[in-house]
Amino acid sequence: MRDLTLTEVKTSIGQSGFTLNQLNEISVILAKAKEMAAQTSLSVGDKVYVVQKTKKTLGIIKKLNLKKAQVTMNGGVVYNVPYSMLEVA
Repeated sequence: MRDLTLTEVKTSIGQSGFTLNQLNEISVILAKAKEMAAQTSLSVGDKVYVVQKTKKTLGIIKKLNLKKAQVTMNGGVVYNVPYSMLEVA
């Protein structure tokens, strides 16, 4: 079996006729995949952006936990941030 390109995946999902429940299941799978990718590519001390709907805030990873990372931002305040909201700076 060959790997699909991102364009092929987008086209397949767009033309699939999935129900709302099925799309929600796909969303959960994607969130887990994002967490796993972030966990393997991040380490303590890395500079990251915490990505929200309207802004990106720079921070530094203080600790990596199972589901969230502790990120120091805004003058030393530490936040627990889900991996899905992190982007390498």
